[in-house]
Amino acid sequence: MIQKKSKPINEILLARAKSMRRNAVLAEKVMWEVLHNRKCHRYKFRRQYVIGHYIADFVCLAKKFIIEVDGESHQARKAYDARRTQYLNSLGYRVFRITNAKLLGSGDELEQELIAAIEGVI
Repeated sequence: MIQKKSKPINEILLARAKSMRRNAVLAEKVMWEVLHNRKCHRYKFRRQYVIGHYIADFVCLAKKFIIEVDGESHQARKAYDARRTQYLNSLGYRVFRITNAKLLGSGDELEQELIAAIEGVI
């Protein structure tokens, strides 16, 4: 049986992703509490996951669904985020963005909103 060769992962990005996992900001920690161990409607998520030449905050590979938690720095990099989203969309991923403020201010409705987004309702 011939095994399909996967693309090599950029070692610098991989090291950065590992560092980002260890040094997550509060909003990312809150989101991970909602997602890890299949807590969100039994979907499996990975965090700080390398896709191409980008690092996705959270990704459900089975649904090709990415959640990006945007802090204040994203206000100054809208063009970069748009290019990044376009690239990820070209690979078949759907990108859901949520600001730190909205995430930290949301309650139980966050999980329902995420489920609707994952399943393509919104």
